[in-house]
Amino acid sequence: MRNSEAKSLNVRDLIHTYRSILFDHLHRLHDRDTELVLVTFFNYKEQESQTPIAVMGALLRQLVQQSGSNIPACILQFYESHQAAHTIPELHKLISTLKECLASYSRSFVVLDALDECPRHAETLLSLIPSFPNSVQVIITSRHFPLEQFRYPQVLQIESCDSDIRTYVLHELQIRSGFRKILADKDLCERILRGIADRARGM
Repeated sequence: MRNSEAKSLNVRDLIHTYRSILFDHLHRLHDRDTELVLVTFFNYKEQESQTPIAVMGALLRQLVQQSGSNIPACILQFYESHQAAHTIPELHKLISTLKECLASYSRSFVVLDALDECPRHAETLLSLIPSFPNSVQVIITSRHFPLEQFRYPQVLQIESCDSDIRTYVLHELQIRSGFRKILADKDLCERILRGIADRARGM
């Protein structure tokens, strides 16, 4: 591990750990032959490129990748029509194709992770979800987002626990060689633990 990597430890390391637990669980849970897990990670620095068209296109690509040799006919037709005409698909056509494909699976999970990182397009993306087939379960992680357009949403509020954060950060400091000097300085180590725990509040 390079020094620049060894000395990079922040709140996002903790967030990525929680994400991996969620997605590992979903991938273990679903039946690969009859179910799907489609995921989009949002990033504030990339919100200009994470447009609704780009997000729906990315979900369709994941669907194709998980389909293996059994690519749904609707996707093949969709691809061939635009390939022949040399056209870029519009949003409503992407949505229509995605919904048709999702309907062919017994159950699908669509995860929109950190939607609050993309405030420019969040409202449009949220407006598309209610039109998904009933077999689709949508999981959204976000600090805050409106629920008006959803019928009977289930909300799970997760708040960081200082003791868990401190345990995680201390473990990371112990296993990364670049932080040995910090561990030797108890006052500095305590300031780091306290600082990261404070920054993680509300995430």
